Amino acid sequence: MDLDQSGNSSVLSVQHELTNCVDFPQLQSLATELDSLRHEGALCDVTVTVDERQFRAHKVVLAAVSDVFRAMFTGGLKEASQSEVVLQDEVDLSAEGFEILLDFAYSAKLNLTVDNVFEVLASACHLHVALASEGCIDFIGRCFDEGQLAFDDYLKISSMAGNYGLDRLKQTADHHIAGNFGEVSRTEDFLEHMTAHSLGQFLIREDLAVASEVEVLSAVVSWLHHDLATRIHHSASLLKKVRLGLVSSHHLVDLIDTSLLAVSQVKSLFDQLMQHIALHSPVSGQLANRHPELFTPRVSTKSLLAIGGQTSLGFARYFCSHRQEWIPLKKFAQLPFDGVSHHSVIAVAGKIFLVGGVSTEYRKSQTQNFFYAYDVVANKWSRLPSMRVERSHVALAHMDGYIYAVGGKDEKGQWLETVERYDLSKGKWQTVAAMVTDVSGMHPSAVAHENRIFVSAADLTEGVQYLSCFDPATNTWRACSRVKTSSPGCLVRLEGGCLLVTYQAVTSKLGKKEKWNHCPVVHEVTTYDHGQGQSHTIDRVNTHDQSLVPESDLRPFRVGCRIYLLVNGACLDSRTNVEEGQVYDVGLDAWTKLSQNIEGTGVTEYTFNAESFL
Repeated sequence: MDLDQSGNSSVLSVQHELTNCVDFPQLQSLATELDSLRHEGALCDVTVTVDERQFRAHKVVLAAVSDVFRAMFTGGLKEASQSEVVLQDEVDLSAEGFEILLDFAYSAKLNLTVDNVFEVLASACHLHVALASEGCIDFIGRCFDEGQLAFDDYLKISSMAGNYGLDRLKQTADHHIAGNFGEVSRTEDFLEHMTAHSLGQFLIREDLAVASEVEVLSAVVSWLHHDLATRIHHSASLLKKVRLGLVSSHHLVDLIDTSLLAVSQVKSLFDQLMQHIALHSPVSGQLANRHPELFTPRVSTKSLLAIGGQTSLGFARYFCSHRQEWIPLKKFAQLPFDGVSHHSVIAVAGKIFLVGGVSTEYRKSQTQNFFYAYDVVANKWSRLPSMRVERSHVALAHMDGYIYAVGGKDEKGQWLETVERYDLSKGKWQTVAAMVTDVSGMHPSAVAHENRIFVSAADLTEGVQYLSCFDPATNTWRACSRVKTSSPGCLVRLEGGCLLVTYQAVTSKLGKKEKWNHCPVVHEVTTYDHGQGQSHTIDRVNTHDQSLVPESDLRPFRVGCRIYLLVNGACLDSRTNVEEGQVYDVGLDAWTKLSQNIEGTGVTEYTFNAESFL
């Protein structure tokens, strides 16, 4: 500091800005002391009643966090002089949500769970508690990324965000609806609550992730038929937004029925499409020239992605549903060694994680513990901290921000009982409890379900498939059930449920002398609450008739009238139905190439623009 130019020694001019503040750690307990005063009822000057529950508080604290309370207590309203405020019959406000916000006001800690976050968000929006609203939105975003939300919640979140004007949350919800459109479109909420306007907005999105445009057409037709009388007038406008030029004549005839063809505009469009197909000019001709949007593939599609393995097709391939074959992705980044096989891959939050396997370098093979993440935007693999144990054939599952690596084979070819998990937020591996000895075995598969990690493994010497579950909260395993199987089964997650597919040997339908060892049997993982905690078992699902399923290397199985396929543990919807009254096996010849060139390959379903990597 220097003397002021006037020479007045009593006036000092500061020659630099003060950029630091002095901390008083003893005052950091101020919030704690205020909260103690609240719980003691000391100096509280207002009682807030919500849903007939009363909460004592300090007006100054409420006004500091809530714009509504600030206006109420400082804006000349009658509540400023009242000691009681009643918030009754407020649709968006609940006592439970208010209690969590009140705790937040005094502690700056927002205690959120998947079960309460929407109630808290509604209360925060109602009371204009901006910081809490942002915290809820961030939490919901993480729940989306970590797969903690059910598909039937997606539309509710989008609708809620729209009602409250939460643009960031709506963009997040709509992005995940588009990224899981096939699954969302099969929920009851989609059929009941999706509006024609919102459906139309989704149909024009380039990032609508589906395996085939048939899935989009099926969703639109199902939505129309759910309330045909009141929705039929939307049929033409919605169907024109479907890329119908990418749909085969078989599916057009099958899905666009007479009730829809009764609409003149739909009939005209249908006739033009059938004429176009009859001329054998799928990407040219008058219709394609007039309506190119009907023939333009979407930028992002949900495809099966195959990484590595013992194949000559290249390091990365995707299965093209139009050509029904594996297509090499020549521009897809490769790992920094010659090759890898018998590894596992999993897609989480838009990234692909590759775990373990057998690497080949300089013609030498070695079981690895490495862990890589792939960023599709940068087209780059990044090496992450290695597992603690070398594993191949490892089972993977993702839950609550952790990637679980279960069992697998060690360097000597012995099946492992050990389990570890990777914390996505901290970037570290942790060892968790090992599987119980009598349920660990060959070819494990894993699925996250009901806040547990379910694992299935086979003991082919006894012809048995074991099911066990891991509880992260207690770090314990429980043996659930065992069923007979003739070859290793697989756990799959379909439409929110967990299924175990096992096999039995039966007389071949093709007249072969050898038995067909892969006749599917579908079991359902069921949960029972005995008051002292949940227990799990598996029951045969008798309603899932496995007749009319052909013998195939694709390991087809039937759930209801739908046929699904298994490819190296990945489950694929064949989009093939068993029709009512059908007496012959379904035809899966178009999928024959799906089971080719996948030996030792890691396969996962992934949403990306495959065309950009060709």
